[in-house]
Amino acid sequence: DAAKYVNAAWDETFLQALTTSHWSKLREYQDPELTEVGSGTHEIRTWVAAWAAAGAAAGRSTYVPIPEWITGMGVAVSEVGDSK
Repeated sequence: DAAKYVNAAWDETFLQALTTSHWSKLREYQDPELTEVGSGTHEIRTWVAAWAAAGAAAGRSTYVPIPEWITGMGVAVSEVGDSK
C-alpha cells in the first residue's frame, strides 16, 4: 500500500517548474495542495528558497520514487545566474 502515498507525477511536475525557474508556477503552490500531496511535500519551500537564493536560471534534476520508503528522492542542480 505504500506506493499509493508517492505521487511521482506531482513530484516530476514540481521539479520541472523548479529547474526551469518557472516562478509563476512555483508561487501557485499553497498549503492545502502540499498537505494533500504528502507529509514531506512541505520541504519544497526549502528547495524553492535555495533555488532563488542561488539566483538559479536553469538546471536539471533526477528523481526516483521509492514506495518502500513512502517517498520519492530527488536531486536538482542549478546553473547559477540571474533568474529574476
